Amino acid sequence: MDFSVRLEQLLEENNITQKQLAFDLHIASSTINGYIKNYREPDFGMLVRLAQYFTLTSTIPAQPGRHAANRHPSSYYRLAYRRRGQKSAR
Repeated sequence: MDFSVRLEQLLEENNITQKQLAFDLHIASSTINGYIKNYREPDFGMLVRLAQYFTLTSTIPAQPGRHAANRHPSSYYRLAYRRRGQKSAR
């Protein structure tokens, strides 16, 4: 299956807009659009971020509630970038 088709499927299945995905990943919405229109390809790091994002969003209940697990996925989606000699943020 082509990446652009799969990404579009994931957006639809999870009821997420291109704009929301771009916001959550801190990238331009034109980048997401480029992936879907198949004139851009994500690098390996972006593929990892997308995989993590959709794994997290698919496990969070659709109904909002008081519990932390029911908050919007972007509140949990954090990538820890480590530089040489630094500890990762927790």
